[in-house]
Amino acid sequence: MKWKEIPKDARSYILYHSMTSPTLITIYLLPLYMLTTGYSILSIGILYTGVSLASAVLTYLIGKIFNRFPLKNGLMAIEGLEGVLSRIFYFLSVGPIAPIMIFAGKLSEKGASTFYPLFQAYEKAVYPEDKREEIYAWHMRLPEISQLIFFPLLGYVLGRIFNTPVDWRMAFLILGLASLPIILWIWKTLPRIGEKERLESDFEPTSLGREFAWVVGIELLSYLATALVPAIVLVNYVFRTMGGGIFEIMVVEAGISVGSIAASYISERIEKKHGFKVMSFGTVLTLIWAGIMYMGPNFPIVVGAYIVQEFGHTLKFPFYRSWIFKNVPSERSSEIFGGISSVKKILGIFTPLIAGFLASRNSVLPYGVSFVLLGFLCISYFYVERFSKYSRS
Repeated sequence: MKWKEIPKDARSYILYHSMTSPTLITIYLLPLYMLTTGYSILSIGILYTGVSLASAVLTYLIGKIFNRFPLKNGLMAIEGLEGVLSRIFYFLSVGPIAPIMIFAGKLSEKGASTFYPLFQAYEKAVYPEDKREEIYAWHMRLPEISQLIFFPLLGYVLGRIFNTPVDWRMAFLILGLASLPIILWIWKTLPRIGEKERLESDFEPTSLGREFAWVVGIELLSYLATALVPAIVLVNYVFRTMGGGIFEIMVVEAGISVGSIAASYISERIEKKHGFKVMSFGTVLTLIWAGIMYMGPNFPIVVGAYIVQEFGHTLKFPFYRSWIFKNVPSERSSEIFGGISSVKKILGIFTPLIAGFLASRNSVLPYGVSFVLLGFLCISYFYVERFSKYSRS
């Protein structure tokens, strides 16, 4: 599918993600800032878990609330909380109040993540079902191209030129201010998807089949396998074990973008009937990544492993997301995705602490645990393929 063939609303939504992608360097810059200023990987995990506990009460309400409000208001809230407010708090994290400011910033991010189910609900609304896999190829590709360009550039600037904690605090402020025009873009270009479009239906809960139960199970297992290897684990490995910094981390991220871009061109050429096989194969590649990382490789192998991981993730993503959408009714999408997100939040309360604890014992131990979980995920895909309606469509 060519870019111009994608509906205008879908193009605007993809461009929104492409604009916000470079600012996600904060995910890696913050734990590096903390490690550099005296925090241990375990203390970072403890702090992140404390934030999860403080924000847990916010999650389960979001599906119900946003069944009756325009979805794009939630997207603006994400950018305001995660993009602007949290980074201002990080900018203020100096001296005795630094832990408080970091906690407040992470809490703001968690508040934004409460709205994440709206991404899926919005995509379901603006991506035509008959072209969804092809559109998702662009959805994955353009933001990765943006990161491939800007991540190494920002990594070099913040790793080789302005490479002190003071410089990084100023970078947090600049990145926060950069989110303001993105909020304006959402407000001006994205369509209003509101109550009428999503609530008029005669849907009955009994229409949820047994495949829906597998959707929930696989979604949660996928989440857990990756949540135990968060950004802090990669940052800790590169910084503590390899002696690298933000530039090296961004080189890894550039490799991730290469893998994603390559897979996006391949995935759009694969027929839908092979969807489940692609999902299984992509998961096997992710399994290989976890196994390689558990062996404690050198830097070039780390880059290669993450290329393999992201290639697998991007290859399966359009088919995986389409399979989920086929089992989630549109009129209940924000509520159901919100419910799944609530369970993820419960799991996510403890995953930073577990990841921090494992990494404090051995910097590659989280990858070993992820390897085991991904093995179970592969088995689940092979089993579900036997009766899935999607695998026969």
